[in-house]
Amino acid sequence: MVIDLKDVSFKYENLSIYNNLNLNFKKGIVTVLLGPSGCGKTTLLNLISGVLHPTSGNIKISTDLVISYLFQDPRLLPWMSVEENINFVLDNLPQEIKKERIEHYINELELQSFSNYLPSELSGGMRQRVSLARAFAYPSNILLMDEPFKGLDLALKVNLFKTFNRVCKEDKRSAILVTHDIHEAILLGDEIIVLSNRPVSIRQTFTNSTPYKQRNLSNQQLLSLEKELYRLIS
Repeated sequence: MVIDLKDVSFKYENLSIYNNLNLNFKKGIVTVLLGPSGCGKTTLLNLISGVLHPTSGNIKISTDLVISYLFQDPRLLPWMSVEENINFVLDNLPQEIKKERIEHYINELELQSFSNYLPSELSGGMRQRVSLARAFAYPSNILLMDEPFKGLDLALKVNLFKTFNRVCKEDKRSAILVTHDIHEAILLGDEIIVLSNRPVSIRQTFTNSTPYKQRNLSNQQLLSLEKELYRLIS
């Protein structure tokens, strides 16, 4: 495991979000946190990243863990091109390595024809591709993802999901993705943790044994999992 939460509690003033939560995240897989909007999924990412600190309890993180955080909003710098936005997070690397990583992930995310474009010249889906390329280019071994596909149409999301799954597996990255979208959960998650409303508890954990290359919305195994997830969160 790479991250272990032990008896973690967190409050916003008098509002209890987490109360003695115990949870661990495994290495080399995509873990999806599935739960209703506003239950505290983003708060959990902020606790893991160190943006917030528990009211009580402990969060143990592997000493070799390097985190890359991917937000709902791509947060691209508007005055920088696609290539410059990716380069921006690589300042501490030697020039040769930076050039190699930028070129690699621009190709992986199929951005070759757009490397000199500004964010304002790109569609929402293309901006999200740039955001993914930047997150992957940063030399991390785990991605924290806060509903980064929210607001995109299903066809575009499915295409991005395929790219994300492939690059994650090829790079052997771990990821923690929060969402309230069941389709995202079953198409992306190797492990799916269903969360309750506040104060948050774990309702159930599922292992998604369908290989990522076979994950589609007509797969019977995934359809069965989808029904079970709907039952839990409805």
